[in-house]
Amino acid sequence: MRTTKKHLEGSLQVLNEMLGRPLQHYDYETREYCSGNITYEHWGTSYFITETEGSGGRRLSDSGTLREAHAWVCAAIKGVQLSRDQNVGF
Repeated sequence: MRTTKKHLEGSLQVLNEMLGRPLQHYDYETREYCSGNITYEHWGTSYFITETEGSGGRRLSDSGTLREAHAWVCAAIKGVQLSRDQNVGF
């Protein structure tokens, strides 16, 4: 199956919800950045996962393809599930 940006965005939303993080990186009402949001950036064909810190961010993953970025987020979700002793459903 082809991985799309919608797949990546949906998985990031699940990860942010599981961790109690902000669901968006910028609040348009207050015009402030939401520190702690996990999102992605891409330059050309290279994607990587970042965590916002104020108006900047820090990289959480190496750069790679869209599929690799999605796989990183899915692995992070499974890690959170395992740490909470939830049913991972392999």
